[in-house]
Amino acid sequence: MASKGILSGALDPKKHRRQHFVAFLSVVLLSGCFGPYGKLKTESGEKMTIRELQENWEDYSIYYADWRTVGDPGGLLFDPKSDNKTLTSDRWMKVEDQRTLSQLINSIQAKSYSPRLYQILGPDNRFYGYMYLGPTNVRVFTKTIDSNSLWVSDLQPRKLGVR
Repeated sequence: MASKGILSGALDPKKHRRQHFVAFLSVVLLSGCFGPYGKLKTESGEKMTIRELQENWEDYSIYYADWRTVGDPGGLLFDPKSDNKTLTSDRWMKVEDQRTLSQLINSIQAKSYSPRLYQILGPDNRFYGYMYLGPTNVRVFTKTIDSNSLWVSDLQPRKLGVR
């Protein structure tokens, strides 16, 4: 009877084909998860402030998202009406009037240590709009839909150790 060496399974052609197939399948499946993503860039305040956005609210399509619980706003999305670009999302809710916008801004500022205004940029650094976020431990993802549309994720908690 032939003894099986340490490498006996490593040289099995069927096992290699199976490993290569699994690796190939993993690459194919994961490639759909990678693509042209946008980014958030901190607005320095020199170009735009939350007060200016609030005063000129009619120039934007505005949306808000709750943070953790319903009625706890964590972010605002400002999509300029004057450009040909669009921000889309799944769960952000439309703000219809200035009074509601003021209430949302006040709520975010009252519950947040240091709310920040961000520029939303596409993968090619084209400007798409602004995002005002209260929580600092939040993650937001953006992804290109087409040449003029960017999808924005829901507010997601940042996990410990993940940036």
